[in-house]
Amino acid sequence: MGERWRDAVERVVRTELCIKSGITDALTSSAQVDSECLTILNETTSSPSYPGMISVYRTHMVCWEVREDQGHVLAQNGLHFPRGDEQDQDALSKGMPFNCHFMTQRSKRGAIKRMYWRWVPFFEAQKLQRFINMGEATADERWAKYAFQKEGVVQFPPTETALAILLRRCGIDVTKFGTGKFRTLHAFWLDLTDKDSLLQMSGGRPLRLSDATVVRVRHQPDQDNMQVLVKEAKVATSEGDEKTKVSRKLLTRRMLQGESWEESALLCIAEELNITSNQARQVLTHRADKQSCYTFLEEKTESDKYPGISCLYRTHLVMYFVKPELASSLSSMAIQPK
Repeated sequence: MGERWRDAVERVVRTELCIKSGITDALTSSAQVDSECLTILNETTSSPSYPGMISVYRTHMVCWEVREDQGHVLAQNGLHFPRGDEQDQDALSKGMPFNCHFMTQRSKRGAIKRMYWRWVPFFEAQKLQRFINMGEATADERWAKYAFQKEGVVQFPPTETALAILLRRCGIDVTKFGTGKFRTLHAFWLDLTDKDSLLQMSGGRPLRLSDATVVRVRHQPDQDNMQVLVKEAKVATSEGDEKTKVSRKLLTRRMLQGESWEESALLCIAEELNITSNQARQVLTHRADKQSCYTFLEEKTESDKYPGISCLYRTHLVMYFVKPELASSLSSMAIQPK
């Protein structure tokens, strides 16, 4: 009790890895910033050892990265680094049990204890993180464990509670949801269950994936006149203000999981213009090179809706042309070019 987390980590490095010096200078600058290298997890649960007692478990997850140009400093102290190729790893672990890369030993009460070490991919190490009292876990806790240890897109959380457990496990303060400009945790859960966005896990961090299809419907009544279909709406200039302004935007729709960009684009046109997908196919066309009518854009940023959540916005920009020979038949549909 009373030991600072940095002192605790350095103690483990000295006693377990037998590195007496050089560790601090060999790390990247992120190791000096608590917010970048430290995540504190608090879990409250019934004690598995003492009946009727409530226990609070506090875990300090520390991620330290070694600078590429300083690996040799630690190697001189016994911390070996495989260079990545299989031949080098085989040579490093030759003669070691369990296919390990190196060994350390320490003396405890007069006895020598040997410890064997191996470098593994990050996602494999992620699975080794211990969850408290999982033998008596609820369905929500089991889902959170599964999601936390997975790499890639995960199934949407079964309940809002399950989502909260996962976010707390990732070091995100769920009490910030629903405060200030942020939406509620319930809104985030609905966003995922309605498939408006997807949840992806990468290295124990959540990432919200949002796919949108934006469609440009182009019509060329004559050689010098190219028109693009936009949606117009009157919106208030500010809250409580009776003045309005005209807002224009292209046809837009959320792309659902499993849809192709072409399927989503046709559904976007059908939903926005109140026609069927078959009608859209009859009167609209791509260029001969279909891929030239498709552009993919990607942007990663911090969410302005959900605190602590990073977002990856993926935009599928699709272009269609009104078939000139069928332009006159559009008067009976929602599309009415001038």
